[in-house]
Amino acid sequence: MIAPPLAPPAASRAAHEDAPRDPRAPGGVSLVAVPSGGERINAVCYRAAGAGAHPVLVLLHGFPGVEQNSDLAHAARRAGWHVVAPRYRGAWGSPGTFSWTHVLEDAAAVVAWARTDAVARTLGIDSRTVAIAGHSLGGFAALVTAAEDPTIAGAAAFAAFDFGAYTAALANTPDAVARTAAAWEDDAAPLRGTSGRALADEAFAHGAAWDLRARARALVGRAGDRPLLVVAASDDDVAPPALHHAPLVEALRANGARALAAPTLTADHAFADTRFAAADLLVAWLERMRAAPSAAAAAAW
Repeated sequence: MIAPPLAPPAASRAAHEDAPRDPRAPGGVSLVAVPSGGERINAVCYRAAGAGAHPVLVLLHGFPGVEQNSDLAHAARRAGWHVVAPRYRGAWGSPGTFSWTHVLEDAAAVVAWARTDAVARTLGIDSRTVAIAGHSLGGFAALVTAAEDPTIAGAAAFAAFDFGAYTAALANTPDAVARTAAAWEDDAAPLRGTSGRALADEAFAHGAAWDLRARARALVGRAGDRPLLVVAASDDDVAPPALHHAPLVEALRANGARALAAPTLTADHAFADTRFAAADLLVAWLERMRAAPSAAAAAAW
């Protein structure tokens, strides 16, 4: 279904309205360093206003990361969540080399870092509630990370790129790797230590293992009530919904997902014309997860 231009009625004003400033515990934005793979990658921490510990959202950007989703980060911050948005190894000033494998390792490292006692005390993080979200490559990494870590409270993916679906669709195309390498070369240019060819080789080598549909059971959780938000863009030419979104949603539902919201926004891959709508969906998902994750909440979408 195509979602309406605004979010469900329960969505908070935090998606697109500023809250009064709390002078005793104001919100803020700062740079932090997160250890991963022997490096210390850069991450932006968006701190929610208000005293006490706040739940944390790890927010992952796409490939190469031109869209950093700071608007979504601020919306989540206004909704009372601390947000940690990392820059992967080899991307946008972080040391090390970029690869798909490093992206997955970095995502897991940020979750682990946010849960350490020292970080939780310093930043005021409620380490009992850690959620993860991302766009495109970041959506893929968010779902893989959540599938491998059942203690993550919930996962959200906007226009997730499914490497398994992509490589399977091209399995019988003789020049698939070369065509992919050429398509990815320009986007690889800002990244360190990689190339379109290196990324294409890695994607096809790991494609079957990185199929999101095969992780559906782990994603939904034992009782099927883990809050999941999987958003598609109707005019997406990077991760077309028919290949990347619809089969994943079908697999999640077949595996008993009871707290799944899977809307489609009328948008391109970057959700360029629907940023408020995307923020509405993210904030509504965060609020419902924080209040009472349930099948009833998902059914309200």
